[in-house]
Amino acid sequence: MSQHKSDRSFDGLVGHFKKNIYDTPKGQIRLDILWRDLNEAIPALTAGKPLRILDAGAGMGHLAGQLADLGHELVLCDISADILQQAEQHLQQHHPHASYRLINTALQELAKHTDEQYDVVLFHAVLEWLADPQSGLQCVFRFIADDGYLSLMYYNRHSLVYRHLLNANFSVLKDNQPRTGERLVPISPLEPHRVRQWLMDAGMSIVCESGVRVIYDYLGQQQKQHLNLDELLEMERRYSRLQPYADLARYQHVIVKPKQ
Repeated sequence: MSQHKSDRSFDGLVGHFKKNIYDTPKGQIRLDILWRDLNEAIPALTAGKPLRILDAGAGMGHLAGQLADLGHELVLCDISADILQQAEQHLQQHHPHASYRLINTALQELAKHTDEQYDVVLFHAVLEWLADPQSGLQCVFRFIADDGYLSLMYYNRHSLVYRHLLNANFSVLKDNQPRTGERLVPISPLEPHRVRQWLMDAGMSIVCESGVRVIYDYLGQQQKQHLNLDELLEMERRYSRLQPYADLARYQHVIVKPKQ
């Protein structure tokens, strides 16, 4: 299956992502929750044995760098050459001893570049940018070892709808179909129950679930300017696994493994 013509690439948008995500509490919360979940759900990450890890949609390499510091071997894949170049620069500057390989290709073409199965597959903030998310997810399953893990983070449709409700943007919710694809809003926001069903249909067992950015994205600009980041992170962690708050987070993070 080749890349769908409507899938989104981020060539030319490196500056936007660095300024508006990675250099802000948004990115710090994201890394904090992901790192906690990974370490709690996958004991082998800190057992001292190098693992083979595929980061499918690597972004700028921040999480890959932290994993490389634990001695793991990384394969970073991204459709955007610009983003992948930034990831390499980040690894060279901040993680000089990292062991990694870069693959610049669409997810649907990744099997042409690697036929391995991996101990851990990271698939973060990619699914919602695909025209056919379910098929994209199926592409990833082939790379998971029988005793491996998939760490999946995706944009939550419930959060998008709730944000419009809070802002009284009722016109955009006509027919319960919020507009997407504007201002870098993902083209395929996903409902958690639907993604869970896809995972179960594929024979996956859920190990861990969390909401990512339960609080921050609903705050006003004035509130954000006076935040204590440590207090915010503590609250984000606390409510990331409590319902109904977790299901309203901007992103959903789920770690799964094949049923034995």
